[in-house]
Amino acid sequence: MLADTDLAPNLIPVDERCQTIVGGSMLGLNARVAHHLLADGHDGPLTAPRLRERFDSMVSDAEKPPKHNRERMDDEDVLRFLRAAVRQDPKAGWTARLRALRGR
Repeated sequence: MLADTDLAPNLIPVDERCQTIVGGSMLGLNARVAHHLLADGHDGPLTAPRLRERFDSMVSDAEKPPKHNRERMDDEDVLRFLRAAVRQDPKAGWTARLRALRGR
């Protein structure tokens, strides 16, 4: 069985800088970065060191996305907001509600 240390040389730690390159949320960031690294094709064998080099080049000038200064909410605050939003517009989608919640 492999230990975590056996795999360490093959890992590429992805961070929020990649969002400025591949877009989207943090939720699927690893998959989008992997797709980005593999989609362009490659010369020669596909190895971890080559992918790491490609990744390092990809993020070398990338800036971290801005941090939003949002007020922390507990579950009750969120539920209160959602109940009011549903009363106001029962047909609104979750995207609009999430945008409204974040814009508070």
